[in-house]
Amino acid sequence: MEIFNWLSMKMNMVKYIAISLFWMYASSLKAQFSSEPDINIAVDIVFATVDKLHQIYVITPDNNIIKYDENGDILYRYTNNYLGAPSLIDASNPIQILVYYPGLQTIVTLDVTLNEISRTNLVSFGFFDIKRVCVSNDAQIWIMDGLDFKLKKIDRYGTVLRESEDLLLRLGRSISPIAMLERQNKVLVLDSQLGLLIFDNLGNYVRNEPFVRPETVMTFGGKLFYLENQSAFSWDIDTDARWTVQLPENLPEDIVSYTVLPNALYAFHPAGIMVYRQR
Repeated sequence: MEIFNWLSMKMNMVKYIAISLFWMYASSLKAQFSSEPDINIAVDIVFATVDKLHQIYVITPDNNIIKYDENGDILYRYTNNYLGAPSLIDASNPIQILVYYPGLQTIVTLDVTLNEISRTNLVSFGFFDIKRVCVSNDAQIWIMDGLDFKLKKIDRYGTVLRESEDLLLRLGRSISPIAMLERQNKVLVLDSQLGLLIFDNLGNYVRNEPFVRPETVMTFGGKLFYLENQSAFSWDIDTDARWTVQLPENLPEDIVSYTVLPNALYAFHPAGIMVYRQR
């Protein structure tokens, strides 16, 4: 009986913490942010993302990868001109950061200081037209194969662990992915024409969600942030709840996308990143 009561108390405590964190995060989406940026990083951006530690990663037009701390100070750089131009950074796991070089179909994994841990050439595994890649929740890799139009999960040795049906047959058109990631046991593929394609973590196609401006969609945790019809929104993928996000008053008109983390809003535009703290 004592063991049962102890376990019950622990479970209730976990539920309480989870609910508290949810409402703290949800309240941050509705919060008022400072009218002027607390941090303004001037850098030309090809791609940018932020991790759960509020660290920012940027790909510049000259193929540099730059990591900033939460105060906007440069921490580390990584450049590999031999591999060409990187197209994306997946910082879901800040300890092992994935960078994709589509020209040579190569994945590079970096550590916290942006030193190279490993390099994976997908061509050597028989994959020749991989449109997008991302890290899975169990540290494997999801790829979107442009030859047979399938979403595939592979291990570090190129073995296919899971795969979708032929998406060309299912959707009636080819996929043009502009972003991909796994969140909350769902694989999210953002297509330039179809919007958001949602798969389960076994690779099964579930449904799609059209967006007017899919290029503005960014994700963090189980939330999507997007711009539409002069307004900003957040969408919880699991509950399907949506919020209107109150953006800072003086946000530049050329904002491309934004992300809200607890107590901070990150606004991305071609010439830099602005961080607004919660009032």
